[in-house]
Amino acid sequence: MLGRIVDRLGTRISYALAMFVWSIAAMLHATVGSVMGFAMVRTLLGIGEGGNFPAAIKTTAEWFPRSERALATGIFNSGANIGAVFAPALIPAFAVVFGWRAAFVVVGGIGLVWLVVWFVMYRQPDGSAQEDEIADEGDEAKATDAPSMRRRAPGFKELIRKRETWAFIVGKFLTDPVW
Repeated sequence: MLGRIVDRLGTRISYALAMFVWSIAAMLHATVGSVMGFAMVRTLLGIGEGGNFPAAIKTTAEWFPRSERALATGIFNSGANIGAVFAPALIPAFAVVFGWRAAFVVVGGIGLVWLVVWFVMYRQPDGSAQEDEIADEGDEAKATDAPSMRRRAPGFKELIRKRETWAFIVGKFLTDPVW
């Protein structure tokens, strides 16, 4: 569903929206005083986080040649995993010194700073010949097999029946909690 929003709004706006929701939700943790309130801001945090990956993937598809997209995706994905490794070491120390509420406010504030950087630095490809050449570089399939590029994307029911889909789901289920 969030992928469709990214398609409709474009990468610049949809990523900014996801980052804004995530940052505000992170900071709202400092204001809650109940389990229900905490659950609500955690849900909001998840919604913001859920928009990040589709926007990042689409940004990669817009700016990188097909031959480099896996590496680019691996780099931004590893950044999230590295953050998940270092956060448990850094955040508790910060929370002890400044309080647990400050930890949430600072993390959300960092997200808002990143949002400003995103708006200042990022632009969507304008379709110029040079940008098209960069994005098409390594796309032999476009030149040799253009009709196959028009195949429809498989639907949910079709994907859920595939062994590869279940291998991915089980793998994510087993590894994501570690991170």
